[in-house]
Amino acid sequence: MKLSHAWAELCLKEAQFKILSLFTASVALISTLGVVILSQREPLVVERSCESRSISLSSTIPTEEEIRAFLKNAMGMRFDSNESSSALLTESQQLLKKKELEEMKQRGIFQYVIPQVIEIKSDVAQIQMDRIISIGRVKTALNFQVNAKFARVPRSKENPYGLILVEVTRAQDERAATPGSGK
Repeated sequence: MKLSHAWAELCLKEAQFKILSLFTASVALISTLGVVILSQREPLVVERSCESRSISLSSTIPTEEEIRAFLKNAMGMRFDSNESSSALLTESQQLLKKKELEEMKQRGIFQYVIPQVIEIKSDVAQIQMDRIISIGRVKTALNFQVNAKFARVPRSKENPYGLILVEVTRAQDERAATPGSGK
């Protein structure tokens, strides 16, 4: 074998090695970029049931629909006589409920509320409810309007809304507050 043939074969092998090395490096770089891009995506969660489907992940900020559902449940927890759960109430609201329940039990009164209209303005809501009070077999329904202040807390099993009822105050009757209005 001549030296020139050996040298040509060596140059050919070196060129092939360089091309193969560049191809391998580019595949590794593209794979790394793909992994980084895919790792930034939200994970795909599939609900396992009779009809499997993809579940969209919710953000930590409660939607208006969630706030309305929270307020309906929280009003029930705050005012209903038979409701024992208090996961959506602050300690002060739990103490107020306990005090009111003791007074009502002494008088033989039971009550529950049905929220009808909920108007939300940032972290305060104005809620019109039907308050149903029963004494023995006699029941009566009254219109009841409150202003409810709520705050965000971390979501949990007990509190899936990520909200807590901070304060509930009785709303002023608008007719009584406006001078010169008939009744």
